[in-house]
Amino acid sequence: MENLEWQGNYVYLTVKAEDIETCSHSGSCDEDVAETLKLPYIKEEFARINPLDIVKELKEYGAWELDELLDEEQNRARLLWCACNDLSEENFLNATKVVYTSSESC
Repeated sequence: MENLEWQGNYVYLTVKAEDIETCSHSGSCDEDVAETLKLPYIKEEFARINPLDIVKELKEYGAWELDELLDEEQNRARLLWCACNDLSEENFLNATKVVYTSSESC
């Protein structure tokens, strides 16, 4: 299965395509993200990332207050969810590019 790299401003993650789908579906993804965080390769990804860099990355989204960003485990979940959604959207947009042509002249 294909691995995709998500590049933020402070961190990057490499995620398997199947896990991107698992963490970026409609509805609540909390349980799926929590389970994905337990995968050995995801643990390795986060082990090399400074937790303060995750805070800086998440802070740029503007979705969480600083006091909410004190929980390292929640921050890993937030970052994984954001990255998977970004990658999912990027793949969708790349897969659905359509070239429009018109048979009518202006």
